[in-house]
Amino acid sequence: MEVPVVSELGRTKISLQEAEALEAGDVIRLPTRTTDAVPVYLGGKAKFLARPFAEANSELKLRVVDRVSAELQGKYGRVQ
Repeated sequence: MEVPVVSELGRTKISLQEAEALEAGDVIRLPTRTTDAVPVYLGGKAKFLARPFAEANSELKLRVVDRVSAELQGKYGRVQ
């Protein structure tokens, strides 16, 4: 059985005008710090917290650091 795994590095809001003007190489500022744990979603529900890191070959990976408690699952919502 395959289960979709999604990680969210951050959320922010920008105006439609800013979104339409985005080009390759532009940077979007996120409120997430590099030391913050990010949610990992399994089947659309937040299940784990992980920290992103890059390997020597520049591959981006996630290291799971904790589970998301049932009480906090609502904080993260769902993803499709």
